Amino acid sequence: KGRYRQFYQFGLEVIGASRPTIDAEIILFSKILFESLGLKVNFQINSIGCLECRKNYRQELLKFLRKKRKELCPDCQRRISVNPLRVLDCKNKNCQEILSSAPQIVDYLCEDCYKHFVKVLEYLDAAGMVYNLNPFLVRGLDYYTRTVFEIFPEKTIDNSEDEQIGLSPDISLGGGGRYDNLVGLFSSRNVPACGVAYGVDRICL
Repeated sequence: KGRYRQFYQFGLEVIGASRPTIDAEIILFSKILFESLGLKVNFQINSIGCLECRKNYRQELLKFLRKKRKELCPDCQRRISVNPLRVLDCKNKNCQEILSSAPQIVDYLCEDCYKHFVKVLEYLDAAGMVYNLNPFLVRGLDYYTRTVFEIFPEKTIDNSEDEQIGLSPDISLGGGGRYDNLVGLFSSRNVPACGVAYGVDRICL
């Protein structure tokens, strides 16, 4: 729902800075934005580490998924061979229940990624930010590194306040994170970056 033939989004990016304060600022900007729109939202946050972190985690996740393959949906069975981390992003309720006992990527973060994530959370706590840690949040794009987050609606009501309308709490209004390796895929330079994008159509709904 809220995904149309033509997709509108807006967002913001900070390019050239790797400090954890940047991750926190972008998340806090999102909080202020939705507050200014009068929308109650739920922030889910995780860290997916760097490429080195994910090598070790990927091996452990594959061991778990191969044991559960027959119980997973057809899409997830295909993803195991293509990109096992995307299995964690499945919205199928049966798959979510199975994945609740899967290894968590935060337990496999290297020292630098772990310190970065702790700093991000410390800045958010200092700003009074309310968020949920979601150890299975990976985002749908493979270029993300370290901090990832998504924003979900809590409740939307019409003017009569009698009927709940809009989008269900499991449909994202926006999301983002850090993508320190993305620029390097297109050039010889490694430039850290962090950003967020919001779905205009879904926010309007």
